[in-house]
Amino acid sequence: MIEVNARIEVIKILFEQKEYELCINKVQSAMNWIKRNKELGYHREYYINFLKLTLRVCTSAFSGTKEENKDLIKMIKTEARMVEKSWLLDQFTKAMN
Repeated sequence: MIEVNARIEVIKILFEQKEYELCINKVQSAMNWIKRNKELGYHREYYINFLKLTLRVCTSAFSGTKEENKDLIKMIKTEARMVEKSWLLDQFTKAMN
């Protein structure tokens, strides 16, 4: 759990610094690591959901339309099984402004 939390923290730092390309690479790397690591149990789903939505947020930072951004906010709000939900929502709304 320490390893995956450290990876999430690095992703959060890169996102807050608006290093979206590096963030995308770290998200993909973390997803691969989590998929290979079978010991996470039910936590796996929570982290994967966070990473998938973070990836979509990072890519929409480059070319997201207002309609796509509204849909993405709705997806984040409705996702029940996700870590760092409030952080991602806050950061995405800040990035949109």
